[in-house]
Amino acid sequence: MTNDETAYDRTRVAQWRDGRARMPGLNRRDLLRLTAAGGAALAVG
Repeated sequence: MTNDETAYDRTRVAQWRDGRARMPGLNRRDLLRLTAAGGAALAVG
């Protein structure tokens, strides 16, 4: 990874963590729910 990519990734993670990142059709809360559901499915399955 280049320094530009690393800086971009860090910026996006900070935005997501602070609730400022935007992605059409998927918000932070929905992503967390999907992640939790996937983890639960793997634990059961």
